[in-house]
Amino acid sequence: MGGDEAALGEGAVELLRFLFGDESRPKIVHDLKQLVILCARYGLSFGGKVTDTMIASFLVDPNKCIPHELYQVAKEYAQ
Repeated sequence: MGGDEAALGEGAVELLRFLFGDESRPKIVHDLKQLVILCARYGLSFGGKVTDTMIASFLVDPNKCIPHELYQVAKEYAQ
């Protein structure tokens, strides 16, 4: 953890720990699985409601926007 945290910066890790852990703040992310894997390296976890736009896109129409990348979802639904 020491090397990874040093690369990101201890201040950044602590800020993210506060923001991600705050149960009163809803989080909207794209590809939550990859973010959770990355955050685990730094000992970060999520508190409160988390919405994943990649999963939401899949649930709306599994055959549209394959493979549901952020640029595809934004182009399709944020017009």
